Amino acid sequence: MPLIEEERAAIVEYRLEKANKAFVEAKDCATMEHWTLASNRLYYAVYYASSALIVNAGLAAKSHEGTIGMIGQHYVRTGILSKEDGLLLARLQNMRHTGDYDDSLD
Repeated sequence: MPLIEEERAAIVEYRLEKANKAFVEAKDCATMEHWTLASNRLYYAVYYASSALIVNAGLAAKSHEGTIGMIGQHYVRTGILSKEDGLLLARLQNMRHTGDYDDSLD
């Protein structure tokens, strides 16, 4: 069911607030040299902002992959965001995944 304008605006505002909080957390973690946590929080900052863009456009994604795919399709391919922006999102997702799920001895 499509969202009414007030619902859409509230969701976008909420997700942008989450993005800003996650960005602050990323900076705090980086200051303490907690690089895995910093990359996790930075990924989520970008992810929340990306999901806000998608909702604002009247679109919906059901997964992280779906969100990243829609950013590529609707924002990178159309030139609204640069290819570098799209690559950054994919790189941050990979860093988060590596930090959260891969075994490492370092």
